[in-house]
Amino acid sequence: MRVIYAILVWLVFIGGVGLYMQTRGTAAESLLPVAASRPSVTDYTLRLQATFMAALDPFALDVIPAAESVPVEVRVNGRPQMVALAQDLEAGAVYRVDTVIGLHPGENEIYVAATPDTAEADRTHAVRLDLLRRGRIVDEKTLWSDATGRIAGVFRVNIQTPAATKEVEVVH
Repeated sequence: MRVIYAILVWLVFIGGVGLYMQTRGTAAESLLPVAASRPSVTDYTLRLQATFMAALDPFALDVIPAAESVPVEVRVNGRPQMVALAQDLEAGAVYRVDTVIGLHPGENEIYVAATPDTAEADRTHAVRLDLLRRGRIVDEKTLWSDATGRIAGVFRVNIQTPAATKEVEVVH
């Protein structure tokens, strides 16, 4: 009798795992077309200004060669962005993401992380973020750090559709 119960439990367990493996692929596929159908928005520039001299994170893994790594990380809706840095990386320098890739109409999240130089790590710092469209500020935010070093935060912005933007411009 114990053998029959053991075989029954084994069949239920393996059957449940098999059923899960068959249905999990179809659930993930149904989500993909919704994310891919969003239109991309262009003509946006992200401007960053830090109150500290940015440096590479001393605790980060050395996966990327030093020549290619940057001390300021920017991601738009999870997509990494190329940041144009000043040569001397001094405090008050303006960093730019000239072509923001991955924005779409509606809610967007811009993640920014930067590490101050180790000599300045014990102070409070800020990073000023400005989202510009054709040279005009659309939205802005300041990220603050405590005296622990690395500053990181999310800048949430709502991008209007091109049709809604034209209506707003006509009303003014």
